[in-house]
Amino acid sequence: MSNPLADMEKPDVIFCIGTNMTECHPVAATRLKKALRNGAKMIVADPRRIGLSDLADVNLSHYRTSADREHSLFWVSQPTAWTSGATGETPLRIGSSVAWSLPVDGKVGMLEHSGKGIGALRDSMLEKQLLMQTLGARLLEEPVANETATAVRERHSGEQASLRVIAQVASAGLTKAMRAAIWWASSEPAPADVDAAITLNTDFLASRLTPEELKALLLSWQSDAVSFSTLHHNLQRGGIMRPGVSAEQELAAIQRGTSLPKLV
Repeated sequence: MSNPLADMEKPDVIFCIGTNMTECHPVAATRLKKALRNGAKMIVADPRRIGLSDLADVNLSHYRTSADREHSLFWVSQPTAWTSGATGETPLRIGSSVAWSLPVDGKVGMLEHSGKGIGALRDSMLEKQLLMQTLGARLLEEPVANETATAVRERHSGEQASLRVIAQVASAGLTKAMRAAIWWASSEPAPADVDAAITLNTDFLASRLTPEELKALLLSWQSDAVSFSTLHHNLQRGGIMRPGVSAEQELAAIQRGTSLPKLV
C-alpha cells in the first residue's frame, strides 16, 4: 500500500487477505489493533490460523450480536395496536383522522415489549469487548500466581516476538537519527562511522532470579566458570544488584568496604 501508516487507524472495515501482519508487519498490525479498539470491523481471509484470526472472530461475533441488538431495539420501539371483537371486514387504519367503530364489548390497546431480553445481548457484547481487549493486550499480560519465571518466558515467547521486532526497528531508527545528528556536529566522514547506538529494552516481563538460579550462578563464579562481569550482569537482570552501577563501580565499592549510593 502507498498510504501512510497513520491511515491504517482510520478504516471502518479491514479486510486482510493472505497476510500474517502480526509477524510480517508488526508495526502495521499495531495500527490495525488501534483501529479495532476504535470500532473498526476486521475480516481475515487466510487458510492459516494467524495471530489476528482470534481478534477477527471475536470482532465479527461482536458485530453480529450488535446487529441483533439493534434489530431488537427497533421492534421494541414500535408499539403494535391490537383489537378484540373487530369483525375484520374492513382494514383498521391508524391516524389522527381515523376512528375505529367496535361492537359491544370490543376492546383495543397497544402492545409494547419491555425489552428485558435485550439485556442479555448487551451483556454478551460487553463480554466480547473485554475479550477483544484481552486478546489485544496479551503481549503485556501479567504472569499468573505461582507460575515460575521459566514458564512465563515460554508462554510469552511467541507473543512478545512482535514487540521485540517493534523495539528493534525503533532502536535502528533512533540510532540512525542520533548518528546523523552527531555526524553533523563532528568531523566523522560519514554517519555510519559514528560509534553510538540506541538499544531499547526488550525485557518486557520483569522476572527475578529464583533461589536455585542464584545458587547456580554464584557457584559458577566461585569456580571461575564465569567472570565477575557476567555475574554482575545476570544479578542486575535478575533484580538482585542495583541498576545503573557498573561492574567496575561495584568492585571498587567492595574493595573499599562501602556501598555506592543508590543511583536514580
